[in-house]
Amino acid sequence: MAALGANPARIIPAWRAFVETSCGPDVPVRGVGEPIWVGRGATEIVECQLHESLLNMAVGPDVPLWLLCPYDVDALDPAVIEEAHRSHPAVIQDENYRGSVTYGGAYHAGSMFGRPFAEPPGHVDRLPVGTPNAQVHAWVRSMAASAGLTPLRCEQLAGATQNVVTAAAREAGEVQVRWWQDESWVVAEIRDQGTIGDPMVGRPPGAAETARGRAIRLANALCDLVQVRSASGGTAVRVRCWR
Repeated sequence: MAALGANPARIIPAWRAFVETSCGPDVPVRGVGEPIWVGRGATEIVECQLHESLLNMAVGPDVPLWLLCPYDVDALDPAVIEEAHRSHPAVIQDENYRGSVTYGGAYHAGSMFGRPFAEPPGHVDRLPVGTPNAQVHAWVRSMAASAGLTPLRCEQLAGATQNVVTAAAREAGEVQVRWWQDESWVVAEIRDQGTIGDPMVGRPPGAAETARGRAIRLANALCDLVQVRSASGGTAVRVRCWR
């Protein structure tokens, strides 16, 4: 989980692949997934919480998969435990099994997906709206290099950002690209006025997957963390790499 779950958007595709290859009508399966552990950063935990809220949407109730999500209730922040109760329909504690009275289901997942990002605390660089795609790629690659990323990581981040920009522009029109960095991350953000209706975007491909969904899925494969939020005011995608 430390490797696969480093980017929590990669976990649901892995569970689905596990079910497809190992599960059948007379072959129930069990799994353990612990994406939230003591020491994970706040940004990672928020994305893990979104992932946890999506799990019951990703695996239908008729699939014979029993999935246990351990939480260290003694060491984790109480707010993290409270959020776990909102994303899990059943809770086992001290060998007592009960339904969660605060479980929010699909409504809660949609609410998290529609919650706007907080603004970055430091300096933010911006590209002019309408910058050609080739210039977006070159600009992000240059900014990543100045932040100390390796040439491979620079190319991966630049390529992922360019793909998301291209898809967003095709679906929503004008796109704003921003860049910032802190002690842990370098971040390329893509904003537009369009909306995404499926909070599962960028996870397992489906028959109705859009160009934007494919671009976000590729970004999840190339980069360390991808965050997506969308509501009536527009869509923001933050593509992150560790420094």
